[in-house]
Amino acid sequence: MTQSPDLWETAAHWIARLHADTCSAADRDAFRCWLALDDRHGAAIERLTEYWDWAGGVEAPVPAHVSAGVPAPVPVLAGHSAAVSVSGASGMPVPVARHGVMAQGLPRRRVLALAAMGGLAVLLPRRQAGAVAFIGTRAGEIRTVTLGPGQTCALDTESCIAVSAHRPGVRLVAGQTLFSNTGVDPIRISTGNAVLTVPARAAVDIRLYRAATDMTCIAGQAIVHGVRQSRVRQILPGGRRLRIKADGTTEQDTPSLDELTAWTRHELLFRNVSLGAAVAEMNRYATLPIGLHAPRAAGRALSAVYHIGQEAGFLGALAHLLPVRVQVSARGYGIYDL
Repeated sequence: MTQSPDLWETAAHWIARLHADTCSAADRDAFRCWLALDDRHGAAIERLTEYWDWAGGVEAPVPAHVSAGVPAPVPVLAGHSAAVSVSGASGMPVPVARHGVMAQGLPRRRVLALAAMGGLAVLLPRRQAGAVAFIGTRAGEIRTVTLGPGQTCALDTESCIAVSAHRPGVRLVAGQTLFSNTGVDPIRISTGNAVLTVPARAAVDIRLYRAATDMTCIAGQAIVHGVRQSRVRQILPGGRRLRIKADGTTEQDTPSLDELTAWTRHELLFRNVSLGAAVAEMNRYATLPIGLHAPRAAGRALSAVYHIGQEAGFLGALAHLLPVRVQVSARGYGIYDL
């Protein structure tokens, strides 16, 4: 059965939550309940580990040191160091087995349940499949991963990347990332509908939407290939954004880089953005949900700076900018028309 986009997104977010440093026992309990609701949930988690097969069919220059910089296919114990380093992290995310193969005699669903409880690293033998490690962030969290010498990946809130012990490069699973390369060798990134090569002295911001993928070259230039399985490569110069739509068609524009990369500075810049769009973006970071119940004000333009984690102050000032009132409760925030 074909999985819906919502299911894939939910599965990716579960992986991100389970492998975040702040993952709690309540998170793991909720994950086990989610798995039990529908057999498709476990299948979606399994399928996410097959991304390396999808990216492997697209030819691209492969930096030798990238594959050397990911975990080797040996058991990884909680608290042990790994070649991929995460700023602020205490250990390596738990790798997940692939292709539904039995690992250590345990059925796939049992392996997932044990992984949800924490403390279990599942890696298959080299001949069976490559281990895939997921690194992710929770709502409001931003972190940086070191991929190799001079190569970093900043992950925005609720974002997830996958690295493989046997595949070079990185797979963007969900959310938004900023890849920066001050090293020598290029970084190879797969998004499912294209492959991006980030050479030395270049930086690229990538964001996955439900119906499109945005790639913006922040510095230097990047090379995009594999769109619609094509071998044609196109250069993405600095300052330009490439949008790849669900049907494979593309378009380019020149966005505000300051606005686009504001999240890396833990802030959001709203310039003549509708209140509805601003609230939707803020909800990606807010620890409590923000409900918009103001149909008259929803389309009103807003220009402001939101500092991530300070939604209370931002919403308090909102009443002075627009004809709305803000109601606060234990369940979150509500914005209403006056």
